[in-house]
Amino acid sequence: MENVGSMFRTADAFRVSTIYLTGYTPAPLDRFQRPVGKIAKTALGAEHSVPWERGDLTVTCAALKSRGIHIVALEQDARSMPLASFDIQGGAAPGWALVVGNEVDGLDEAALGLADCVVEIEMHGEK
Repeated sequence: MENVGSMFRTADAFRVSTIYLTGYTPAPLDRFQRPVGKIAKTALGAEHSVPWERGDLTVTCAALKSRGIHIVALEQDARSMPLASFDIQGGAAPGWALVVGNEVDGLDEAALGLADCVVEIEMHGEK
């Protein structure tokens, strides 16, 4: 939950238009529409300033692609390019969506298959 809160703060800093929560990712509000404390504590209010939606990854990616949005997977993979090589302007694309997986297991092949490209953050430390 703390990672989700951190993603909201980062999204706020980068003026991300929407966060799409899929799978078992916890949301800022529980099923009774109550704030989730661990997310709120880390997000520091960004869960209110960054719009978010819950949905299915495949359906969400298809909807975004239909609007011309490029899907970018963040994963260490044989197909990935270093983040420093990624053209954030995306050519003529109206934008891009970043798909981030579980911090231990990452993204599975099905999720990677939805992406237009795969980028990785080069890790130079031990963790």
